[in-house]
Amino acid sequence: MERPSLLRALVAAALAVALGACGSSAGRRIPAPVPAHVGKGPVLGVHEDLGYDASEQHRADVIAAARDVLQARVSRSSFLWDQVEHVRGHRDWVRYDGVVRDLRAAGIEPLFVVVGSPPWANGSGSAPEEEGRFTVPSGPAFSTWLSAYEAFMREAASRYQGRVRWELWNEPNEPVFWRPVPDPAQYAQFFARIRAAIRAADPDAPVSTGGVDHLLTQPAGVGGLEFLMAVVGLGVKPDAVAVHPYPTGGRPPRTSVPGEDNFEDFEQVHTRLAAAGLDVPMWVTEWGWNSEEVGDAAQAAYLAQSIDVLRGAPYIAVAVVFVDYDRDAYPYGLLDRSLRPKPAAAVFAKASTGS
Repeated sequence: MERPSLLRALVAAALAVALGACGSSAGRRIPAPVPAHVGKGPVLGVHEDLGYDASEQHRADVIAAARDVLQARVSRSSFLWDQVEHVRGHRDWVRYDGVVRDLRAAGIEPLFVVVGSPPWANGSGSAPEEEGRFTVPSGPAFSTWLSAYEAFMREAASRYQGRVRWELWNEPNEPVFWRPVPDPAQYAQFFARIRAAIRAADPDAPVSTGGVDHLLTQPAGVGGLEFLMAVVGLGVKPDAVAVHPYPTGGRPPRTSVPGEDNFEDFEQVHTRLAAAGLDVPMWVTEWGWNSEEVGDAAQAAYLAQSIDVLRGAPYIAVAVVFVDYDRDAYPYGLLDRSLRPKPAAAVFAKASTGS
């Protein structure tokens, strides 16, 4: 079974999103400090997409499980402009304010994936929600879109200053996320200008490129390494590069097949980028195994093996497993649909705490 891409998987399973309201959270609470990383290797986190959860109680339960059962240090969620400003000029930050507040209070660092835009900004009109959300205009409209995006992200970065990691887009090398077709030149402009907007408001904010998949292969879009090399060739010098090293067919992490996707392909990506003058930290912002495909025991074993591999790569700063709990048709979770731990949960918690 083909693994899910970030938003295709979770949009379908997400709870209803309340849009269009104008407002903001009442005041800002001083967040609890995020604990320092324990143990060797990258800081470990889980993909959660908390911004989709309309139920504050469910969000609290999921965060509690990430803290108490998984011992996660980072939580990755999509940061959707259209969810904040569905109607032009009316920005509602309440839900993301709550996500940041609750994660920080639990001692977990938010990692927000900046992705998508409202129909009024990208001109998608009456296109289906997912297609419209990931439409990127071209020509003069692209410049207008980008300027509006900058203004939105300056406010977002100011609002969450010192409390969030940022990843700019999700799988921009895939046509499902950068519509109608992936365009390294457009993405290079997007990354440079949005990173500058974030840093203008939050000079120390960690900012990464959007996680690319199909690292060494040629998918329907653009291969991940090919895409990154094109972006770097256009003069973009990111502080961190994100990758999604999903292996073809649920293959174990230490088994590689030429011409297919392999978990350890990220090593060649780092080598090629370093040779091109870009020796920067890497964030693995999605990886994992479908437990219905490989079985619960194998999922746990593969996770343990993959973390050992990641620990052997000193340039990897953050590693976020997909996903915290099982969604319908996407049983990649460390927890089941009722938030009960699967065998992989204990593996992850042990690795995260260094015990």
